[in-house]
Amino acid sequence: MNRATRPFRLHPSEEALRLAELADDAQGRQNSYAYRGQARALRGEVPAALADFREALDWQHKVDGDDESLYSSRGIFHTHLLARLGRRGESQRLTEANLAVLAPWGEDDPDKAKCRLILALLQLASGDVSAAERLSYAVRDWALARDAKEVLCWSALVQARIELARFSPPLPWRGEGESPVSHRPNHPSPNLSPPGERDFSSAQAALDEGLKIARACGFSLYHIDLQLEVARLRLLQGSPSKALAALRTALDETCPANPETGEPELLASKDPGCGYAWPSSEPKPCCCRPRRNSMQRSSIENPRPAPGRSR
Repeated sequence: MNRATRPFRLHPSEEALRLAELADDAQGRQNSYAYRGQARALRGEVPAALADFREALDWQHKVDGDDESLYSSRGIFHTHLLARLGRRGESQRLTEANLAVLAPWGEDDPDKAKCRLILALLQLASGDVSAAERLSYAVRDWALARDAKEVLCWSALVQARIELARFSPPLPWRGEGESPVSHRPNHPSPNLSPPGERDFSSAQAALDEGLKIARACGFSLYHIDLQLEVARLRLLQGSPSKALAALRTALDETCPANPETGEPELLASKDPGCGYAWPSSEPKPCCCRPRRNSMQRSSIENPRPAPGRSR
């Protein structure tokens, strides 16, 4: 099984978490600390993850001889965690800085598409659904043109959240120095008409697309988050039993590999091989606080250097 399909397990990754200490050069250490920070972030070890990203930044400065913020996948790992934590202003500033560093690479770099998905999530969290949708559609078009499966799966998840935001009350939490979402004029009023009078087809289509890719590629983490959005949709449709079924799939029911179709294993968040602590970055019904024993697979690429910068 190649790197693109084999499961990414967090609990057995203790050996990988020692790479930062084992790396014998500055370039290796900047990446090792970033990967360890990502693993710890996915496990919910936030202070340790932030400390690792700080170490990665220090080593990046030694390699590049400048004071840039973390860039490439190192920066994506960091800013995605900041977005999850509600530190939206900081996440947006650093994501835009990452895009500026990556600009010379042209539009074929997947890290740029991932940065734009983080920006879409930040716009959605701030209440600007239209801006989030523009970014999501642009990334989806980019991914379709290049058959970029991971980016396409992530964009489907983001689009599903955008579609469902049209039917849900605004989130009550706020970012740094920001007013509650419900008080902002650019947040549309949710459609709270009876379930039978609402059109959920766009949300369902985005979920179907994301789940199909996740199943084919073994993207367990995306699969968990997508199933949680399915649960949200089923509640909006007035089907609590189907919502609970989707939650069980996300949390308890690991899908085994299918040797006949070649589909890889999809881990549930409570699988013993799992360590994913964020089944969702947004509040969900019943069970969706970050968990210490949840997980998924992620296809993590090596960071690509910007022109004139080290890998």
